[in-house]
Amino acid sequence: QYLVDVLKRKAEAAITHSISVDNVSVMLSAADARQAVDLKRRCLEFIFSHFQGVIVTKSFVELPTHLLQEVLQEAALRGVSVGSRP
Repeated sequence: QYLVDVLKRKAEAAITHSISVDNVSVMLSAADARQAVDLKRRCLEFIFSHFQGVIVTKSFVELPTHLLQEVLQEAALRGVSVGSRP
């Protein structure tokens, strides 16, 4: 189990270098489904840093309801909105 966890963390770290406005929502959904906590956190940070571009993508709109709620609630708490910087 320990080796699987180490491999999972290394894979998460490698994947984070590929995050983009176009794929971050798909990555967030996959990270959530696979309980990849670090990758999910990094996806959320990326979304908040690129909010205006991310929220207009088809993949963002198609996120599962619970993830949309999580992103939008956290954005509101952080004061992130369209046209703002976190």
